[in-house]
Amino acid sequence: MAHTASPPPTRLPGTVRVINASLSRTGTASMAEALAILLDAPSYHCGTDGVFGADAPVWAAAARAGVHPDWAALLDARGYASIGDAPACNYWAELAAVYPDAKVLLVERGEPGDRGAWADSYVAAVTAVAPFFRTRWRSRPARDAYDICTRMAAQNGGGISVDDLFRPGTDTREMLTRWSTSAPPA
Repeated sequence: MAHTASPPPTRLPGTVRVINASLSRTGTASMAEALAILLDAPSYHCGTDGVFGADAPVWAAAARAGVHPDWAALLDARGYASIGDAPACNYWAELAAVYPDAKVLLVERGEPGDRGAWADSYVAAVTAVAPFFRTRWRSRPARDAYDICTRMAAQNGGGISVDDLFRPGTDTREMLTRWSTSAPPA
């Protein structure tokens, strides 16, 4: 299901009721659409609204400063009832502390414990955006997305950098499988 930016909220202020702690490429866009319907309120999908959307500068500034975005300004003031996808999935525990009544959702792709299907999908996505990242020194949106992804890789650990993903000869699937198991939500 193709996800588009959520429509402007119809109610203010909002309160986040669901935090999707799932990694990208695990159905986060479809889940955002479903949550928007079920909660009758907009769902903040970081891939569309954040990293590659209008809020990329907000996330990039937070990544460069080593902090998280201002949740109240980003979500509550705009009426969002849920948030998901990367990089928000890296902040799931912090979001749960800020929104203690919110439900935390975790979806895994493929068979339990088998990160291969997820890694294959992620490799395809990384391959698709690689040319975009290579322009990061010429394009502000590409630089913002690169900085967000660099921060996300550093937070997840596993000894992986965004640049590693684009090096010739890199076994991206193995690297992503290792990364996805390095810091799973508890």
